Amino acid sequence: MASIRVATYNVHGCAGIDRRCSEARIAEVIRELDVELVALQEVNRGRRKSQEVDQAEIIAQQLGWSHCYHPATKTSRGNQGLAVLSRFRLQLRRTANLPGKAPRFCRENRAVM
Repeated sequence: MASIRVATYNVHGCAGIDRRCSEARIAEVIRELDVELVALQEVNRGRRKSQEVDQAEIIAQQLGWSHCYHPATKTSRGNQGLAVLSRFRLQLRRTANLPGKAPRFCRENRAVM
């Protein structure tokens, strides 16, 4: 029977405990996990605090993987959302923002992809 290893990872905008933003460091952690697919939360795209880059794309390129991204929260300062990265080719089929209010300690909308 074939198997697939999957992980989830809240990357907090790729900021480490040293507060430095590093997509390369996130890619290295994923590489060390030795998985075929990883779902990421709190991934930035176009946000000033992450040099206005597409973090999911950078991480996927560093791994040589495919990726899909969905912005859960869109603002004039950029987006933050979800990403799925995989060793296999991916095709985004459907995304949605979930109904209801997020908990008051959380500023991001809830979404699914």
